Amino acid sequence: VDLGFVESTLFLQRIVYLWISSFVARMNYYWLWSLSEGLCNAAGLGRDARGHWDAISDYSFLTLELSTNMIHFTRNWNKTTSAWLKRLVYYRFSHMRTALTFLVSALWHGPHPGIFIGFSAWAVVVSANRKVALLFTTSFR
Repeated sequence: VDLGFVESTLFLQRIVYLWISSFVARMNYYWLWSLSEGLCNAAGLGRDARGHWDAISDYSFLTLELSTNMIHFTRNWNKTTSAWLKRLVYYRFSHMRTALTFLVSALWHGPHPGIFIGFSAWAVVVSANRKVALLFTTSFR
C-alpha cells in the first residue's frame, strides 16, 4: 500500500481508482473468454439444441457489470465452470455446500494463501448475501 497515495487522495477518489482498476482487470477475463468462445464456435462446438451459438458462453458483459448482488455475479462469472462446480460439488452436499464449492475452486486455482483468503472471503459474502436475501424475502411477503 502506498501511504503517500492514501494520505494525498480523498476516500471517494480511492473508490473511483479501485473501481477503474478492477474494471480493467476484469477486461482481461472478458477478452480471453470472448476469444475462447469464438474459437470454440469456429470449431462448431458452441451450438446448442436450439441452434443458438451460446452453448459455451462464459459471461455476459452487462449481466456481470450490472449485477446487484454477489450470488448473481457468482453465477455469471465463468458460467460454464460455475455450472460444473455446482453439479460436481454444490448439489452433492447438504451442509457447508457453498464453502466446499469455493474450496474446490480455490484448490483448482492453486495452493497460494491469497487464493484461499480470496475464495474464503467470496464464500462468506455469498453466504451472507443468501441469508440477507432470504430474510428480506420472508419479511416482505
